[in-house]
Amino acid sequence: MDSEAKVVKGRPTMVEKTKTAKTTGPSSKGATSRKPKAKPKPKAAPISREEEEPVLSGRMIIALAFALAMIVIPQQTTLRNAITKTSPQTTVREAWKVGQTANIHLTVVTADYTQMACADTRSSGEAHCEYENERERWPQKPDAPLDDNKRTILQPYRTTDKNLLFLPGLWAQPEIAMRLHTEPTQGVSEKKLARFVVDCEVKFLEEWQNAVVRWKPNEQWSNQGTAMVGELVSCRILEDEKS
Repeated sequence: MDSEAKVVKGRPTMVEKTKTAKTTGPSSKGATSRKPKAKPKPKAAPISREEEEPVLSGRMIIALAFALAMIVIPQQTTLRNAITKTSPQTTVREAWKVGQTANIHLTVVTADYTQMACADTRSSGEAHCEYENERERWPQKPDAPLDDNKRTILQPYRTTDKNLLFLPGLWAQPEIAMRLHTEPTQGVSEKKLARFVVDCEVKFLEEWQNAVVRWKPNEQWSNQGTAMVGELVSCRILEDEKS
């Protein structure tokens, strides 16, 4: 037993061999030849469809605004210019005298042809209101034409400076009759009809008190005070005139 326990000089024991194997590990050559694995790059977050394709960009909104302005402004400017440039030429109300002629301006829409009416038993020559009173129409002559663009029917109008007058046959004037033909009112909303300016020379025939009018069929009749009754000498449309 003593001889087995003795360590042979110059030879390591089994315990020493085990310790050496644990501490030394793999050779240095093998350790240096292996490269560390590169870390994977983080993936970029996907761009959402809303950020990639905006529904309306700032430039698109500006472009749409300019396009809308180009459509709306010229229409408003045409009517505004027609009114403002011609209204000062309208004869003032104080100068309206029976037997005299005057220049007046009206703003109308083709729907006015069927909507505006007056009620009175009086007549001026062959011209009279559509109604005798608020309930009964004026009797029609047996030989009267079925449709003459209301040549002898008085209708109420207000000038561009808000003065009231009764005129017959406005829609029988050539330019206005053509406008009525090209812009029929049947089945068309009044909002879709364009208002236009008419310049007329009028001869005043009578001055009526207690002028009863109705501007639309679904409205009540109302007494509008004094109205001058006239006849048309001539009329023309000013809407398309350029400054």
